[in-house]
Amino acid sequence: MRQSLFALIKYCYIVLPLSEWRRFRLKCLVFKLLAPLVSGSAGYRFLKEQLRLSCLPQVQKRQDLQPGDLRPRLLLIDSCTPTPDRDSGSLDVFNSIRILIGLGYRVTFIPESNLLPLGPYTAALERLGVECLSYRDTFSVQEYLRRIGDQLDVVMLFRAPVAIRHSAAVRRYCPAAKLIFSTIDLHFLREARSRNGHEGLDRSRMTLLHRAELRCIQEADHSIVISEAELDVVHRELPGVPVSVVPLVREFEVAPTRNFNARSGLAFVGNYQHPPNIDAVLFFLKDVWPIIHKRLPDARFFVVGSYMPEVIYEAKSEGVELLGFVDCLDELFGQIRLSVAPLRVGAGLKGKVATSLGYGVPIVMTTIAAEGMGLQNGDDALIADDPAAFAEAVIRLYSDTALWDRLSIRGAEAARRLFSIEISEAAYSSIFRQLGLSMTGRHKLPESSVSPESK
Repeated sequence: MRQSLFALIKYCYIVLPLSEWRRFRLKCLVFKLLAPLVSGSAGYRFLKEQLRLSCLPQVQKRQDLQPGDLRPRLLLIDSCTPTPDRDSGSLDVFNSIRILIGLGYRVTFIPESNLLPLGPYTAALERLGVECLSYRDTFSVQEYLRRIGDQLDVVMLFRAPVAIRHSAAVRRYCPAAKLIFSTIDLHFLREARSRNGHEGLDRSRMTLLHRAELRCIQEADHSIVISEAELDVVHRELPGVPVSVVPLVREFEVAPTRNFNARSGLAFVGNYQHPPNIDAVLFFLKDVWPIIHKRLPDARFFVVGSYMPEVIYEAKSEGVELLGFVDCLDELFGQIRLSVAPLRVGAGLKGKVATSLGYGVPIVMTTIAAEGMGLQNGDDALIADDPAAFAEAVIRLYSDTALWDRLSIRGAEAARRLFSIEISEAAYSSIFRQLGLSMTGRHKLPESSVSPESK
């Protein structure tokens, strides 16, 4: 009953033709009316945190752009202000913005679902030189597009719900602008897998989402997917459409040098607004951890990430520690022996996998978690799906020094080879060349001031 109610609310939120401010007020009203039912949900925790952050003083005042700025103009619209220390998609958006600035573009950002400044996260964008719009500048995406659309060179829409709501308006009010749609992951694929895994939308709503997302891909001048696997899905559905792969956008520091014997414990890192992460933790706690704990009674399993729902607290058992949000992952990944990604549903590339490998921490994951990552089982990581096989892989990696050393080195090499920010910069440059867009002002990427994500 509760899952069906959440699915209906989510569907209405996506398709209703409301302004961004009214959409935000609707969300507040729904959570207020249903507080007794939803107070333990990740969405409720997220809304409370958004309201808290929006009340924080800004670290840096927004700088008005100089009227003599002749750089080509790029408008980027996402559902909310990126929180790159809290979820993988946000880190990709944040680093993509850095690349776009590096390509010589004057970037304006609109968080369409919440036009309130988001404390330090808005300030982090402004430090990069981004013009961050809020309710002080406009009352909706549509109003802003009507007012300045003819001045834009590029409009980028991130995520399917945003593209579904605004593609038509971009075409109407921005006649000269190139439209780029970045999927983050294919939403219709993720929802279909969630549905098969007994949660999510019914078949008729799934069909509507499927068609709407494909229509956005078809109507864009260029679309972006995150993996070769998703590129194949799109080309099967829409042969010949202009689509490119931009993988996870990551910067990797030197991997920690602490050796096998100095490490202990294993961890799952995720943002629990993302339902596949909740499913993964519950699956692991119920079906996998009891096997591991029986064989490795001294090992500890750390559950890390924002907006942890009550259902995970209720599933906690002996040897499990619920850490919640960790503002910097360096210390965690410098101490644990391995991480796990027991995902059973989802789509796209998994930031938690790339992050762990980048830190030199080997990972055990399912086939879904490994999808499109380009990793080899036994060479770069360990892959298993059955609970017993997954538990055995964890026990083996946790206990075998030689295997751990090999996967630590090979995994870190794979992360840098496949997901470095230089790979993504080259992919964006290729897309802009194909569209005939200017890159004459290229310069060094602006420095990042955020930690890796907790997704």
